[in-house]
Amino acid sequence: MSRTVRTLPLGATSDVAPVIVHRAPRPGPTAVVTANVHGDEFGGVYAVHTLDRWLSDALERGRVVLHPTLNPSGLAAGTRNLSGDAGDLNRWFPGNESGSPPERVAAAIWNHLLSFGPAVVVDLHSDTAHGVPYVIVDRRLDGDPDGLEVAVRALARATGLTVLGEYPDERYQRYGLDRSLAGAMVNRAGVEAFTLEVGPRRVRDAAAVECMVAAIRGVLGHLGLVEGHTADHPSLVPGDWQRGFPPRASATGLFHPLVEPGQTFAAGTPLAGLRSIEGRNLGVVRAAEDGLALSWVDAGWVRAGTLLGSIAVRVR
Repeated sequence: MSRTVRTLPLGATSDVAPVIVHRAPRPGPTAVVTANVHGDEFGGVYAVHTLDRWLSDALERGRVVLHPTLNPSGLAAGTRNLSGDAGDLNRWFPGNESGSPPERVAAAIWNHLLSFGPAVVVDLHSDTAHGVPYVIVDRRLDGDPDGLEVAVRALARATGLTVLGEYPDERYQRYGLDRSLAGAMVNRAGVEAFTLEVGPRRVRDAAAVECMVAAIRGVLGHLGLVEGHTADHPSLVPGDWQRGFPPRASATGLFHPLVEPGQTFAAGTPLAGLRSIEGRNLGVVRAAEDGLALSWVDAGWVRAGTLLGSIAVRVR
């Protein structure tokens, strides 16, 4: 097994991102793992470092390409976006070599990733401290005539985590999710790709790092690149889920979640309470439909209209 370290110059910036390539003597598919496209979500950086050490002995077939960070300036600055830019890099793919700075950065990343001819791209993200890990499978806007989305779902299940599809078409496009890294890979490049949302932002959480590593090991095992498979995570909730529209705070005040992440709920269930500083009840936020709580916002005080977390709903 060989290990090489390369560099990825990020167009329109002075940033250079490291790239670690593990290649086994036996032929097989290429898996790409990316992390830290959002600079303040750095649990994936630690997960990639752990995978790097493990793959030196574990890789049996094919190739695994690891990207500890796609946003080194954001990582250094502790910001979600590219340092000094208000745009979200994860809404610019596949980018434009002659476009704005974030479009040029996205294009540099995009062209680099496709140069490996990946069979799968797994993008590592973080959600909140009060949540369960889950996988997001992107929506095919062409109706999935070749079954790619179905194949991605099967691969995503190898992570052992709860799997959910993206928002319905209109909302998916309105939020620019077809231009996220995974969304663009699925819709524009025809490459199997999905997003892991594990653990909190802005801190290193050992359990979250371990969960990410186990999930990737499951994917690599499913592809036949390594031996073994990953057991289901304790938080796994089987079912046909998709992202639901998060509940909003009905008043400004202290936020009290009433349903734990990982729990299912019925329409009308009180999901959260809101109270004044003096402890006066300001109202209750109820579920609009049956669903699954995934995470709650990292905040005590919220303003009216604030999105309170992430939920999933049953696919109709």
